Amino acid sequence: MTSQDSIAFDRMHANGNSSPDDAATVMEQIRSGEIETVVVGGCDFAGVYRAKRMPAERFASMDEPRMEFSEYMWAMDIDDYPQPTPEGIDGWPDWKTGFGDIEAVADLDTLRRVPWLDRTAIVLCSYRYEKGRDYETSPRNVLQQVVGRYESLGLEPRMAPELEFIVLRETEASAIEKNFHNLKPLSPRPMAYGAVQGTVDDHVIGRLVAGLKAMRVPVEAWNPEGAMGQYELNLPHAAALDAADVGFFFKHGVKEMCALDGLIASFMPKVFSADFGSSLHVHQSVWRDGEPAFHDPDAEGGMSSLLRSFVAGQLQTLIEFAPIWLPTPPAFKRGGDYTAAGTTETWGGDNKTLSLRVLAHEGKTCRVEHRVAGADANIYLALAGMLAGGLHGIENELEPPAPTLGDAYADKSLRTMPGSLEESLPAFEQSEVANKYLGEEFVQRYAATRRWEIEQSRREVTDWELRRYLVRS
Repeated sequence: MTSQDSIAFDRMHANGNSSPDDAATVMEQIRSGEIETVVVGGCDFAGVYRAKRMPAERFASMDEPRMEFSEYMWAMDIDDYPQPTPEGIDGWPDWKTGFGDIEAVADLDTLRRVPWLDRTAIVLCSYRYEKGRDYETSPRNVLQQVVGRYESLGLEPRMAPELEFIVLRETEASAIEKNFHNLKPLSPRPMAYGAVQGTVDDHVIGRLVAGLKAMRVPVEAWNPEGAMGQYELNLPHAAALDAADVGFFFKHGVKEMCALDGLIASFMPKVFSADFGSSLHVHQSVWRDGEPAFHDPDAEGGMSSLLRSFVAGQLQTLIEFAPIWLPTPPAFKRGGDYTAAGTTETWGGDNKTLSLRVLAHEGKTCRVEHRVAGADANIYLALAGMLAGGLHGIENELEPPAPTLGDAYADKSLRTMPGSLEESLPAFEQSEVANKYLGEEFVQRYAATRRWEIEQSRREVTDWELRRYLVRS
């Protein structure tokens, strides 16, 4: 073995867990003492996994495994600073209220063994107040509420995320020591789909794929992408909540395995200015009674009326929901002409200059690909936003405009995504669709967290500003 041997790889094989165990098997391993620790937690507003560790015997002793978390968790920003109470928002967790506890209730269907950690399992939670009321603004709960609306109509949304990320030959400590300058990517040049590059990087990416598979996060395909050190890994389609859970575990697992290897896996939407950014593309379909409902071989373009309404609703909310697809100030630097990012209010066929790409060739593969979101988007909120737009179209039987043909980047008459997070927020806050399907309290709170991100970015003097203005101004 070489110096590139992986801590995560060694631990994964030491556990003897080369094949994934289902949740029931993992629960038996917890009860038997084979697993000693359970990581219990879930997704915050910024998409960060916030968790506690619990002894396995305590986890197994509960009829409904759960832990108490301080509501402080929902006040923290991505840099772990507690956001002060925004003006006009009631119930914001703060020091005045003492940051009371909420319950994190384990969803045992998500229970998994972590193959790169010793005798450790992990589980995702839903949140509720101690009196039993759901913490409705938590991202996973928001998605569950939207999925429930589909279920009430006899519909099942299914989704398949594609996530891009960049691997750096850095640790967080080394990046801080270098003041985040001259970061060294896994590969020194972009080589999209490069077979040789994939082989060279297999000691890292191949082990990530193996670790994810052993955690019941199957990867269907992977390849180098168009930025230095960038990879895309494709996940299989699944019921919407399962797809979000798997996508969340994917992101957490990639970050954790790379950190154990002395690397950084970054899902920041733009790391290197001259390169492509990292996206979250999502393939979507809706099924009824176990059969695909998007395809109609007798209809124009193979699109059923349900699919046409779904597309119309998503198109109508593309711009309104921009703070969900693009949740940080740097997220807006990923787009632009010929960046492969969806930047316009467009839909059509197999055309990667569009924001909504409809592939309606046959029944079981008939789907819509949403190409707007960046890799830093909260996956629960991104999927919830997509489904909310689609459901708005379905319930109102909307019809889409004519599809866009040809190069959407070249057509300057098209409506475009907002130019900044600040510009995007008013339409989101005022969106009738967002408030109806995602919840008024969620919209209000989420918008407040985005304004906080804007405020923090305004305070910073950037390297670009110093280079441009220090001497000559």
